[in-house]
Amino acid sequence: MAREHAEHISTLLSAQIDLYRVINDLPGTAEFLLEASSAPYSRAECQRLDALWPKLTPSDPPLKQMLNNELALRWQAIQRQQPRTAKALITDRLGRLAAAANKTTDYYQGDDPWWERCWANGLGRTVVAGPLFDESAISSSGTPGAIVVNVCLPIRDSRPGRQNDMVGIIKLALEVGWLIDELRGITPSPSNALATEVLLVDGQGQLITSPPAQIEKLPAPLLDALRSKPDGYLISPMLSERELVGFSRVTFRGPQLDAPQDWTVMVMGPRSSALASTRFILWAISLVGATVIAFCFVGGWWLARHHLIRPLFTLQHGAKELEQGHLDFRLQTCLQMGTVFHNDEIGQLARDFDLMARQLELNVAALDKANRLKQQFIDLASHELRTPITYIAGVTELAERQSSPEAALLARIKSRAQRLCRIVENMFKLMQSGQFEPTLRLEQVDLARLAAAVVQDLDPFLIARQQSIELKIPQALPTITADAEKLRDVLNNLLTNAIRFSTDRSRLGLQVINDEATVQIVVTDTGPGITPEDMPQVFEPFYRGQRELARHSSGEFEYMTRGIGLGLSVVKRFVELHGGTVTAESTAHGLDSRPFCPSSPTPRRLPPSPSRFRRLRLVRFPLVPPADLATLTLRLIV
Repeated sequence: MAREHAEHISTLLSAQIDLYRVINDLPGTAEFLLEASSAPYSRAECQRLDALWPKLTPSDPPLKQMLNNELALRWQAIQRQQPRTAKALITDRLGRLAAAANKTTDYYQGDDPWWERCWANGLGRTVVAGPLFDESAISSSGTPGAIVVNVCLPIRDSRPGRQNDMVGIIKLALEVGWLIDELRGITPSPSNALATEVLLVDGQGQLITSPPAQIEKLPAPLLDALRSKPDGYLISPMLSERELVGFSRVTFRGPQLDAPQDWTVMVMGPRSSALASTRFILWAISLVGATVIAFCFVGGWWLARHHLIRPLFTLQHGAKELEQGHLDFRLQTCLQMGTVFHNDEIGQLARDFDLMARQLELNVAALDKANRLKQQFIDLASHELRTPITYIAGVTELAERQSSPEAALLARIKSRAQRLCRIVENMFKLMQSGQFEPTLRLEQVDLARLAAAVVQDLDPFLIARQQSIELKIPQALPTITADAEKLRDVLNNLLTNAIRFSTDRSRLGLQVINDEATVQIVVTDTGPGITPEDMPQVFEPFYRGQRELARHSSGEFEYMTRGIGLGLSVVKRFVELHGGTVTAESTAHGLDSRPFCPSSPTPRRLPPSPSRFRRLRLVRFPLVPPADLATLTLRLIV
């Protein structure tokens, strides 16, 4: 209702302004003002008339001329026809009074704010101002003085080519009571037939009423609520029985219109009156809603019982049957008589369940067959591998007892055969038990003796390639706690790679560096290095790089041959088994791969590498737990 009333006020004022514009455009208005503006302007004369004006009577020549010219008589006739027009005065383009329907309070209007706003530096603008009390206005009852809203319109030249030139301004006073009567005269629609009261409020909280209402000014909290948003409703206990308030701001639209932006229409009434018409609708909606909800609940329960719950319980039962090992169990599908499944998504799930059970039964049968074959293979391979290894160990032991000139070589062969026998036995034990996770056998390891033994084992390959290994081991080297066999494999794999990827007659290096915090093993060679593309995958199993080096080889040590790609992955696995990590770096001289073990939580940084590997980054990682005796670093440079 407040929005409708606000729009109605805007429409009423816009229509009245349009009517005044039409009257201003009647012949004779612009011509009269052009003639009035041609009179000589004198500021002193204007001040004299202003001082004399309150004492003048309608019979005095200056006032008589303003009230009896043709333009004044025209607006006096309009005022009699439309009592809402309480006042009309016209000025020339200099602000001097040219005509008036009734006596004004002063003669010169050019210094009044309303005139300056309407003049707008000669551009002309329609101004709506007020409401305010004007003592020179004539009310609809004929008494002087009324609360009015002023409408100021520019009057433009009617001569061709000069329509944009202003020749004067007209000021019209509309009685506010007319607006209020129009609002109260609106017939409410049946849906809005409530006991309400309509008020018009300006920006200062003053009520625009005629006659004055009981509330002359709104309380400050209520006025702040009206200013917070353009329209809405609120419940205010400050208005006693009219606590429910709907409000909407009046919006004036039009080109070159300077109108107030803070008028608000308030529609007030008791809250009980506004809610009375909704109680029946609320009860009806509640009853119908409860009925619909009950029907939907019963129907949904029945549908869920027959189409969702029973099929899902059947699927659950089928899953438990498979869990218990009854692989021949099958669900009834929707194609069979008496089934709980239907031709829908759950029925399709039941068919897929039967297919899965059938395939699972086939897979389990295939796994049983494969397990039997695996066991047969283990039994056969265990026997076939132990026999030649035992024979080799026995022959070498017999030859060693005969004081052969090659006794040292035979002792080495015997040691390797015994180690191979232990590996085979452990491998088959792990295969039979299904536990393939290797374990550590920690012991005190003499690192200098272990490194020398690994180099001695590789002598045949070094002789075949005419290579040599330079050993640099300090004298006071502490023992470390580690798995000797796995540490031997780590060194063996690193030195094997160094032999394969170094040229003939090259010089390899195995250096042990010991300081207060760390023990390093540095393996160096002069290989071609690792490409940046291969570097991230160098420790991955079965990865042999993208560079085509030579044909595949396993067991030979020719230059640039490759194995199956497990050497460095075994190094990484054994180092991580001790609690460490492995990194690799490649420069113009090759790869840098170093396992590392701290003896304290924060090991001290090592001294820089030799000058030709100055650009390599030294990375440390643990090989044994921190509580052990020493720190070990393995470093490979290729």
